[in-house]
Amino acid sequence: MIRQAFEMGAKVIAFDVVFGRGNEAMADSILKEIERGKSQNKTVILAEALLPSPEDGKEERIRSFPFRERALPAGLINVRADSDGVLRRYDYVHETAGGKHEPSLALASYFAWREIAWDSGVTFPTPGVLRWEELSSDFTSVEPRELKLETVLLNYRSPWTGSGPAAFRHYNVAQLESLYETSRATNAQPLANAVVFVSYYGAGLGDMGTTAIAANQPRVVLHSTALNDLMQRAWLRRTPRWVDALAIFGLVLLGAVATLFRGTLSLLLIWVLGIAACCVLSAISILKTGWVPGLMSAGVVWTGATLVELGRRQSHEFIQRLKLRSTMSLYFSPHIMEHVLKNPGSMEPQQAEITVLLTDLRN
Repeated sequence: MIRQAFEMGAKVIAFDVVFGRGNEAMADSILKEIERGKSQNKTVILAEALLPSPEDGKEERIRSFPFRERALPAGLINVRADSDGVLRRYDYVHETAGGKHEPSLALASYFAWREIAWDSGVTFPTPGVLRWEELSSDFTSVEPRELKLETVLLNYRSPWTGSGPAAFRHYNVAQLESLYETSRATNAQPLANAVVFVSYYGAGLGDMGTTAIAANQPRVVLHSTALNDLMQRAWLRRTPRWVDALAIFGLVLLGAVATLFRGTLSLLLIWVLGIAACCVLSAISILKTGWVPGLMSAGVVWTGATLVELGRRQSHEFIQRLKLRSTMSLYFSPHIMEHVLKNPGSMEPQQAEITVLLTDLRN
């Protein structure tokens, strides 16, 4: 696979796989292809992970080919899910227990693609900031670039297939073999200057997770998306808190307007309009600007406020019915009282034509 990808023009191959088993003889073919790629100015990135030891809980490095010295370059594949179990965030740089910084698989792949050495080409000018120099987009100058050492929101909007600069192409082993045979026959390089991620996944293998797109997604998607975001500088960003406060204030004003409508149907209609506005504005903000507003949280607050208002109205109506029943029972017959309770509007002032008979009854 390594040889085929390199012959088809790939510049970097990143393995989201830890070769933790086997021996020198079994690893020899892989290591030879890695060295062969280096001689052609091509790079293979091996995956590593920092996990707590089951014996004492101390940080332990899980790496490929543990029976030999560590192969570099390498990238960490540690990812953390949010409290709801969804994989939305990514760390480009990890700090080890010894205080040393190491790149993730995506960042290591990017530096290999840009031909930047982690040890000599990367600096930390200020705490929390990573800096390096790379060729500009027009390949005429060298420009500095910085990356904050903070967790980012991954932008999953990039299409899975297509020919655009943001598109991913996916191949299984059979498809890669077919592509290789076709490229040899036509002397083409369909993977020219590409970064190829290699992973395997399936039911029960454990390398699956829930992303912001869908459940049971291969975790290699996080690394490929992080690399794509880094190349295009297209991360998602949370809006400032004052924007969220402004959105909630707008919903409060809408709630004040809702109190002017007495009917339950009109209140529900205003609730639907508020939720629709939150969804539409959130979608526009994410798709057009990359900013993730807190409008969905505001929508939850708006839904709670609507339910509270509905409960208040229902309880108020119930109390009014009880008061009306206790008062009317002193002056009206049961038949009239039930009619009024079933038709509250019948007690409102009405204009009607009536006939009045005035007579004098004697004896």
